[in-house]
Amino acid sequence: MGRVKTIARRTFLVGSAAIVGGVAFGTYMMQRQLPNPLENDLVEGEASFNPWVLIDSEKVTLITPHADKGQGVLSAQAALIAEELDIEIGQFETSIGKPSAAYWNRGFAEEGVPFRATDDRFMVESMRAFVRGITKLISMQGTGGSTSMPDSFV
Repeated sequence: MGRVKTIARRTFLVGSAAIVGGVAFGTYMMQRQLPNPLENDLVEGEASFNPWVLIDSEKVTLITPHADKGQGVLSAQAALIAEELDIEIGQFETSIGKPSAAYWNRGFAEEGVPFRATDDRFMVESMRAFVRGITKLISMQGTGGSTSMPDSFV
């Protein structure tokens, strides 16, 4: 206990500055907009307004970044996007797309805390936000744990 009394003012200030800097940097990293991976490969006549939709004069391509392991998530993800675009099944193609930080799995964050999905207490939501931040920070793109549809739905 004697050592606690000997913490110098300079040590306290440096430690506080490090904590505040870490929080500020973490907040910036969580709030930043991730780049659209489709914009890098656009050719004449193609357009992309988000990482999940590529449009050209011939077709609409929907990017469904989760692997389909027999549960039908590929077609379900495409149906969700088509519903939002108000296009019919058959008027678009699907593609898994290239790996990208923009496709981080939000479902991992939601399911990554040991609480019921219906639990919306402040502490639980805070833990979900923390796990969501870590998942985004490391760009965790994956399929598993029944997270494909919760991630794709939003």
